[in-house]
Amino acid sequence: MAALRTEDYPDWDPEIHDLPTASNDYFTFTHQARKSRYRHAFQQELNSNRPGGKVRIDWITEPPPAVTEIRIFDCAEICRDQADRFNLKYVMIRQGPHITRNINTNGIPTMVMNTNTRRLVHKQQPADWHMTVLMGHNINELLISDHIYVTWDGNCDSHITLMMDPKNERKHLVGTEPAVALQYWGMVRGDVPPLKALQ
Repeated sequence: MAALRTEDYPDWDPEIHDLPTASNDYFTFTHQARKSRYRHAFQQELNSNRPGGKVRIDWITEPPPAVTEIRIFDCAEICRDQADRFNLKYVMIRQGPHITRNINTNGIPTMVMNTNTRRLVHKQQPADWHMTVLMGHNINELLISDHIYVTWDGNCDSHITLMMDPKNERKHLVGTEPAVALQYWGMVRGDVPPLKALQ
């Protein structure tokens, strides 16, 4: 199987693009057989800021130990607010707050052998605190992937908040990566997100 190129996912900028029309579903995106059982660590449903609306949030991995119940709610509120921003009703948290990210070479993830498990894993590099999430209308209609950068010191007694000053707070930028709090990508390789209509 050919290596998967992360750069093939299109950048998505809500300032210039409408929501992508091409969607993906959980099983296709994670390269699992559709008959696989969808596993999630736990599920939340938060009231939307939109009247009468709800946002479902699925955590598909356990949060780190320092992300206690109250910190989980911090993360859920941040994700709910981002979903509301685009009138979406579903968020999948692929990974809660973490400070590493994959190393890619020419857009292809670099793999290394984990000496404990004897399995290939993505090689990691330091990153600013962020969550990796997918958002869409539901689990079968995922539209955007997102890194949400947060302000947190890793302490369970400290609130987790959306990063408000990324130009000064972001310390681990790679290449020409912009110092932003929110990075988005489309969910379908090679797709071209539609531009907003001229006003």
